[in-house]
Amino acid sequence: MKKFFNSMTFVLFTICWSFMWVQQCIVGFTEDFVLKNNDLLALHTWVTSMFMHGSWFHFVANMIGVLSIGYTLESIIGKKKFLFIYLISGLIGAMVQVGLDSFKGIDIGYLGASGALCGIVGAWAFYRPKEKILFLFFPMRVITSCWVIVSISIAFYVAEFFGHSYGVGHLVHAFGLISGYFIATKIQKRLIFDVTAKSLSGESFSGILYSVDEIIFTFLEYPANFQAKGRKGCRQLTKEETDEIQGIQETFLRVIDEFKKQKQKEDLDKLDGMIEELEKDDE
Repeated sequence: MKKFFNSMTFVLFTICWSFMWVQQCIVGFTEDFVLKNNDLLALHTWVTSMFMHGSWFHFVANMIGVLSIGYTLESIIGKKKFLFIYLISGLIGAMVQVGLDSFKGIDIGYLGASGALCGIVGAWAFYRPKEKILFLFFPMRVITSCWVIVSISIAFYVAEFFGHSYGVGHLVHAFGLISGYFIATKIQKRLIFDVTAKSLSGESFSGILYSVDEIIFTFLEYPANFQAKGRKGCRQLTKEETDEIQGIQETFLRVIDEFKKQKQKEDLDKLDGMIEELEKDDE
């Protein structure tokens, strides 16, 4: 629980929650900080609008998604990359929506974390495409749900050309999700391995690794015996990556060996000190 409270996911949730309360308490706050396509040079609104919502239902719906997916994704790729995906996906989704709405002559305001949330979902689909989630009350693979979101969003936006108005930024959802997926492909190598390992102490480990960093950490924790088998359709480790990891493993083993020697020396020194004290007492 302590890790969650120190996570970027919790920080983003807290900012959205704070914005929501300020919106309710200060008259005119929303109007001043919402993104408007007739005032695009108010650059701060491109960011503040991603943390604002039109209603408590809007807020709760988005935060359920952020909290349920965000923390797990963050634990895989780290705080900085997670925040990067969140912000850039939201910005790209908003830019596409605002751009096309301006072309159509629509003059409205935009707010909500939906584009950023969809970016997180898109990145999640990259890392765990086959994982099943409950989407629209149906169990569905993450990658399949992404296709559904994009298809529905574009269909609804096209319907608006024929006089239907839904008051929802459909393209924010679609292009936020697409952006999140492709950003994930660029900032994180797709390495998924079935792993079995055994530590120096004999402790066993088995599971799935998602990145070179995670493989390295597993080497550090379980250096004695490590086997990784790439899943079908996923890239194997290159020779350079294998050599790098083996080099880290060898360095770590040398450090462990030196540590053991130092520890043994310290233990012997303590034992000699105790013997000297006992001999003094006998005298």
